[in-house]
Amino acid sequence: MEEGAPFFLLLLLLIVWESVTVLLKVEEWLLPAPSAIFIEGIESSRNLYGHLLSTTELALSGFFIGSCIGLLIAAILHLFPGVKDAVYPLLILSQNIPIIVLAPLLVIWFGFGMLPKLIVISLVCFFRLRLHHWTVFARHHTSLSIISR
Repeated sequence: MEEGAPFFLLLLLLIVWESVTVLLKVEEWLLPAPSAIFIEGIESSRNLYGHLLSTTELALSGFFIGSCIGLLIAAILHLFPGVKDAVYPLLILSQNIPIIVLAPLLVIWFGFGMLPKLIVISLVCFFRLRLHHWTVFARHHTSLSIISR
């Protein structure tokens, strides 16, 4: 019974939710019943492909841009220690600004198009991949210097 417990709990919650919305006659705009959400999901599924394609394209583009910039910055920081000493504290400082704070500013500056979304995705990927690439460069540099001795 322990293996199926989460499923049965979810089923119980859906039954209680459906019952509450029907018995208390809750307005659909306030709290739609799970059955209404399921029906709407089925009816709207034909529009899903276009949105899925757009979202996938945007995510992959942002990942590619963030990866390229992250790799470039990591290479520059690794090859030029003076640049690393000057820029690295600013990179660490910029990571303290939550993306959720930047998103409304990007919308104000660039409008409601794809550009603000692309910038947010690129920033999220950039910070993670810059750190990863820089760490890999540092490890390989140390390994190569040990091997060459």
